[in-house]
Amino acid sequence: MRRFITLGLLCLFLVTGLGSGEHPAFRTDVTSPAPWTDRPIRAEGREFSFAVVGDRAGGTRLGVFAAAVEKLNELQPAFVMSVGDLKGGNVPGLASTPEIRDKHILQWQYFDELVNRLDMRFFYVGGNADFTVGRPQPFQAPDDLKKRIWAERYGPTYYTFVFQDVLFVVLDTDDPPFEHGRGFLNFAQRDWLTAELAKHPDPRWTFVFFHKPLWRDTPEQWEEIDKILPKKRITVFSGHYHRYAKEKVKGRRHYSLSATGGAITEGEPGAFDHLMWVTVTDKKPKIKNIRLKIPKK
Repeated sequence: MRRFITLGLLCLFLVTGLGSGEHPAFRTDVTSPAPWTDRPIRAEGREFSFAVVGDRAGGTRLGVFAAAVEKLNELQPAFVMSVGDLKGGNVPGLASTPEIRDKHILQWQYFDELVNRLDMRFFYVGGNADFTVGRPQPFQAPDDLKKRIWAERYGPTYYTFVFQDVLFVVLDTDDPPFEHGRGFLNFAQRDWLTAELAKHPDPRWTFVFFHKPLWRDTPEQWEEIDKILPKKRITVFSGHYHRYAKEKVKGRRHYSLSATGGAITEGEPGAFDHLMWVTVTDKKPKIKNIRLKIPKK
């Protein structure tokens, strides 16, 4: 009898640790607040599909991201990832006044309302539009108002989770943040990444998401990160430039997404509204582009 009680308590502990209604194949060390919505993960079995959306901010065109939400609800991925620049850009005025803070929070509330229309979970990834307030002057630290707001609302700016033995890694390429500057990961984040990967030495596949394409903009920085990342069974996604590109870096696929509502230049190669569709199998993932046809008003 005591053994059955112990097993029952253990099962109760595991269910409680997952949270109410959590998918049993989802694992993370992140506690509340968490950088994702409380919508369910909609998948069964080891083969599943997830979507990735591009930049919404940086010249936001209203209505495009809302149309993407409708499309995603038609397609029904297990969940939706992102690559940063979600909420909108800077708010005019002094960065740290209560009025400016309230305007940033209103922008986040509007974006939260959009992604909570999704039937499935949305994972937040931050970009310079989400993290940076203005361009810092020489020898002056950037204002961290946006990062403080993020921490209050969504917790960590970089994190990992595991789903169906697949590792998902989210990095912060504005650490520290510099407006329109080259991406950077400080030493604390690199140490954290090393430790996180050591916890998961043999995932089925590893997907990495961040905003600024470090391998292109900051190759010396990427070399340091690349030494930490797995050498095989890995795919990398970024955004920032609102132009789609697919590259091979040391034999591994690296994708730069175009926009999902951010500004695009008509006719420019790779500039279009889209989302990406990733199907995870027991072999390598199958990845395709889905163009969004936005009705012109």
